[in-house]
Formats: sequence, structure tokens, C-alpha cells
Amino acid sequence: TMYNTAFDYYSGNNCNETMSASSSYLRKFPDGLFLVQANYFLFYCAYKAKKDDVSAPALERVVNEPRSEYSARSISMLASIKYAAQDYAKALFYYEQLLGFSEEMAELRKAQIGAMRCAVKLDIPNKALQFADVILTDERSEPEIKSEALLVRARSYWQLEDVNRAHQAYTEVKAQTKGEAQAEASYYIAKIQNLNGEFEQSNASIFWMIDNLPSYQKWRFLSLLVLADNYVKTGDNFQANYTLDFVITENYSAEIV
Repeated sequence: TMYNTAFDYYSGNNCNETMSASSSYLRKFPDGLFLVQANYFLFYCAYKAKKDDVSAPALERVVNEPRSEYSARSISMLASIKYAAQDYAKALFYYEQLLGFSEEMAELRKAQIGAMRCAVKLDIPNKALQFADVILTDERSEPEIKSEALLVRARSYWQLEDVNRAHQAYTEVKAQTKGEAQAEASYYIAKIQNLNGEFEQSNASIFWMIDNLPSYQKWRFLSLLVLADNYVKTGDNFQANYTLDFVITENYSAEIV
């Protein structure tokens, strides 16, 4: 039969013939008994051939059909394809769908990470926070993923104006990460201390960051603005003006100046 021909080509990894045979079957039997398999074969080979105009519609057809042995892997692939294409809304939809389909832990972790990143891209802090928390409770999360989730959680709390939780979350980031994430955390800790009227503690946080993480200029200069504000609020206008003059003279960025 036409389907058996497509299956044989697919099993033999003969992609050119697989695409031809699968397409022929689907043209003749668009709602045939093997439409899921034929569409998956077509997707697989078209994707390898970088024929996105063929692979994506075929994969979407597989996903939109009733659940089958191809569903979870197809949803996973479609989520990855949409994320790579920067279609974060659709990618998020498929990552969340994957959470309800897959029983494999590796796929579930992939879906959680992907959903978190999509939520960040789409500026949905509540959802980003939800998935970051899930990742952080999973002891099997890799260190770099855990660091990413820690930072997402802290940023999300800050966006949601939950200052106390943001302070706690950024404190964890500072303690458990290195590099720019640690510099960002130091800045926000100093900023929150400033908002809470803890000016000496804020200054100490800023000086620690300047001494220990001097290469992260963005966070250094943003912290200097907080430092100047601390000086103003404690009545030391001379030091405030000196700090602001330094920031202006250095002219790191127009936005900060």
C-alpha cells in the first residue's frame, strides 16, 4: 500500500522518498487511517532537509489529532521550533501542553525550562515565577539552570513589586551565583536597602560590588546612582555631587547619565 511504501522509506532513512511517498498518501487520503504517521514521517524528513514550510504544518497536524505515540515528541519538537522562531506565545502554549502529555522526566524538565523562558520573553512575571519555583524544587536541575531560575525568580518578584521577596531572592542569587548575575543581585539589594531607608547597609552593598565585581560596568554605574541618593538622604551633599560628577564624566551610557 501507499502507506507501507512511506513507512519502508522512513524506516530505511531514505528521506527524499519518504517525503514523496508520505505526501502522495496524504493527498489521496487526507483523513486516512495513517494520517498521523504519514504526517510525522513527512515532518521528520522535511525538518532534516530544512524545509520549514513543509515540516511545521505536518507537525501541527500530528499535534492536533487525538493522542498517539507521536504526540509527546511532536509537541516537544513544535515547542522548540516555535521558540527558535521567536514565536514565544505559541512556544509557551506547546511547552505547557507537553507538561500534560509527556511522562518522561527529561521532557518534563525541558518543558518547564522552556515555559519559564517563554514567560520571561513575553513579560509574564507570574508565570515565569511559577516555573522558576518548580525548577528550583527539582533537585536534579543542573547548576546553570538553577542559577537561571534563581535570577528569574528574583526579577519576577521585583516586577511584581513584592520588594521583601525580591530582596530575599536576590540575596540567594548573590550567594549562589557568580559573574553578572551576582553584580545584578548586589545592585538590587542595595536598591531595596535604599528604599527601606537602610542607607549604611546599602552603601556597604555597593562598595562590596565595586570592589569584588568591577568589570560589570552597567551595574556599577547604576549602583553609583543609588550611592548618590544615599548620600543625599543622609545629608552628605558634597559626596553626592562628587559621585554624580564622576558618573557624568565617565559617560558610560546616555540612559544612566
